Amino acid sequence: MGEKSLSQLKAGVEGTGTAGTAVAADTILLAGAHPPITPDRVMTFIEDDAGVRAPTVRAPRSDQFLVQDTINFENAYFQILPLLFSLGIKGRVASVIQSTGGSDSKWIFTPSMTASNTPNTATLELGDDVDAYEVEYMMIQRLKLSGVISSSACLNSPEVSYNAATRRFMASFSL
Repeated sequence: MGEKSLSQLKAGVEGTGTAGTAVAADTILLAGAHPPITPDRVMTFIEDDAGVRAPTVRAPRSDQFLVQDTINFENAYFQILPLLFSLGIKGRVASVIQSTGGSDSKWIFTPSMTASNTPNTATLELGDDVDAYEVEYMMIQRLKLSGVISSSACLNSPEVSYNAATRRFMASFSL
């Protein structure tokens, strides 16, 4: 486990026709400390009888598929909701500016009960100064928002991704 101050969690929305293709994760997510990714399978080594006195061992590919994890926003902020809603409820929703010259926007996520909702997918980069991972084809399973009056809200979002790979963090990003 590395330095907490050097931990980061970033996301980038994948394109409409390229779900599962990694993109630059250029937006920082202000979530709590994220533990290292745990693989969904155990590495096994196969011993072969090769007719020699030296041990012969081979291992299958160590790709990690179906990463299941949870992102916890201990002090949730409303700016993260459109991204999470687009990854779990309905994708490709555009905001509508509510006042002339203003920056207040309205997002409407109305899931269809008869047609496909086609949620967006995202590339997630997470880690610290020791381990860094890139996870592509991420979607949100469910959202849990909780809070207390006169206190900050908590947001919990279990996510499912396809492939976790060891990567280096990209150099530039935005808040």
